[in-house]
Amino acid sequence: MKYNKVFYYDKNGLRKEFLAKNLDSKENVAALKKYEIWDDTELIQLTPVDFVEHETKSSFFRAVPNQPNRLVGSDESFLHDQKVNELYEALSAFQRLKVWFKDFSYYPSKDSVLCDLQTYTWNFEVTRELYDFDQKVRFDIFGQCSKGTISKKRPEVIVEVVDSHFLDADVFNSLRERTKQLSSIVLFYFLANENLYNRVENDKLRVSSFMKDGHFYYGGILIREFEPKIQDEIQNRYLYYNQISQFYIKPIRTGKKLNIGEIKRENN
Repeated sequence: MKYNKVFYYDKNGLRKEFLAKNLDSKENVAALKKYEIWDDTELIQLTPVDFVEHETKSSFFRAVPNQPNRLVGSDESFLHDQKVNELYEALSAFQRLKVWFKDFSYYPSKDSVLCDLQTYTWNFEVTRELYDFDQKVRFDIFGQCSKGTISKKRPEVIVEVVDSHFLDADVFNSLRERTKQLSSIVLFYFLANENLYNRVENDKLRVSSFMKDGHFYYGGILIREFEPKIQDEIQNRYLYYNQISQFYIKPIRTGKKLNIGEIKRENN
C-alpha cells in the first residue's frame, strides 16, 4: 500500500506532517530518515520511496516490512547458471545489441525487433527492491543504458534464464508491476528452445517470450488475461500467472512447440 503523507515527532516532541510530494531532493529524504515516521494512526511504521533514488514514476511512502523477502531461486540447475554466465559475457561484448523475435502475429510470420540497445552496461545476479510486494528480487541478468536515464527508447532490460524452474507467482507479479511502472522489459530465455527461438548470434539476441507494459508476449502475440469469475483482487492477482505458467511456460520449458493458430484465436 502507498501512503502520500507521514507523521513524526521532532526533537522538541512536536508532531509533524510530511508530504510525499516533498520527496523531491536527496536532502529532504536524508533529513526525513533521521526520524521514525508513521501513518496518521501511528500504528504502521513507514519508509520513503523517492523517485530520485528508486526510479519510480512518483514518490510515496510504504510500510516497513517485518521481514523483507529476498526471492532468489535456490534450486536452479547447473545448466541455468552456466547459461547465465555465457549470456552475460556475450551481451557485455556488444556495443550495440538488437533483441528480436519471430513475430507470429503476422501471417506469414516475420522477424521483428523488440529493442535496439546501444552502450548498455550488463551485470548478473542483480538485486532490486520491488515496493508493490515488499520484496527483493534477484535478476539473472540486468542491463541499463550507460547514457541517460531509462526511457521507452532506453528501457532497463531484465533477462531471466529458464531451465528446470520458472519464476514463482510473487516474483512474476513483482516483475509484471515493474514493467507497468517503469520502462522495463523482461526477456525469457528458455534452454529447451535454444537454437530454435532463443539464441545469441553476432550482435542479436533472439527470444520467444517477453514481458512488457504488464503483459506477457509469446512470439509477438499479447497473451490476454482470462476473465475472472469472481471479483477478488488478491486471488485474481494470481490468475494471470497461473494462466501463463500452465499454458505457456510449462510446455515451452519442456521443449514442446505451441499451437500458434490456437494462441491467435484465444487472444484476438
